[in-house]
Amino acid sequence: MSHVPLHVVAVGAHPDDIELSMSGLLIRFARSGHRVTWIVATDGAAGDGGRDQSLARRRSAEAEDGAAVGGASLVTLDLPDGQLAWCSDAPALIGARLAALAPDLIVTHAVNDYHPDHRAVARIVGDTAPIGVPVLRADNMLGLHFMPDLLVDVSDVFDMKLEALGKHASQASLSMVEAVRIWNRFRGLQSGKLRFLHAEAYAVDQRLSASACSLLDAMGGCLVF
Repeated sequence: MSHVPLHVVAVGAHPDDIELSMSGLLIRFARSGHRVTWIVATDGAAGDGGRDQSLARRRSAEAEDGAAVGGASLVTLDLPDGQLAWCSDAPALIGARLAALAPDLIVTHAVNDYHPDHRAVARIVGDTAPIGVPVLRADNMLGLHFMPDLLVDVSDVFDMKLEALGKHASQASLSMVEAVRIWNRFRGLQSGKLRFLHAEAYAVDQRLSASACSLLDAMGGCLVF
């Protein structure tokens, strides 16, 4: 990676979203000496299908532990889980936080992700990202309905990714861990490179594609389509 320290900011809708879809890339940045911040938009209170504030507190602690494994600072916004699509406070709050953090690169959800909270975060980040800051869109769950511009080799940090995901004991299950193994192995095979045992896939916002690709140019283990 570049020797110039960057500030990479990830924005996920729920307390375990970053670990699931984008933590491999973020851990690679952190291990290379870059500053990494994770923003979790919602309180996670709907993680069991209801509105449980004790669960929200537990998930906040799990998010802290997951970010610590990833070498990242954590920002929690505590917006209402499951209600981002019509939460009028969300754009101003997320936009203000992005402006204050002054990132060099933003990583967030895809605009066609399966969950309405994910899609709301994707839209809000696209609308409020500071001008000129490149945005990467993380893979949809299991790679469904997603066409990557970029594959990132996360083989060397894959165990750390699973460790971070495992901190979410209130949500994580053996089936989810196995799904992540298969998902990232599929993306590794898609690269056509033997060393990509596990990979994460990303799309680049087209309006910012040149700047995003130049930022990632120096990163070893990336395949740009």
